[in-house]
Amino acid sequence: MNRTNDQRIQDQVDQTLEAFDIEVPPPEDPWFFDRLTNRITHESINNGRNVNLFFQGILKPTMLTGLVALNVFMMVWIFKPGETSTSSRMTYIESLSEEYGLNYTDTYLLSESGE
Repeated sequence: MNRTNDQRIQDQVDQTLEAFDIEVPPPEDPWFFDRLTNRITHESINNGRNVNLFFQGILKPTMLTGLVALNVFMMVWIFKPGETSTSSRMTYIESLSEEYGLNYTDTYLLSESGE
């Protein structure tokens, strides 16, 4: 039994090697390229859907939530009440007048109330 399997395998190997020696190529399938392009198109559409699903389902809501959180944080940070006081403004105006040699009339425009 083992000898018959070996003989059958050897016959198949010989047939395969003889097929390489034939100069006439086997007939081509006329629909090969059409099937190949359809398969490539179908797989690229599926890959596009996967990327679109990732963007629409996960990335877009995450980015929107992050953007809203960033805007809220920036609004709270910018509009903090009592951040600038009159004394700090006057100190700033005095330091400007000393640094640039401004007199009182020049600093009058910088003051908030026109003092």
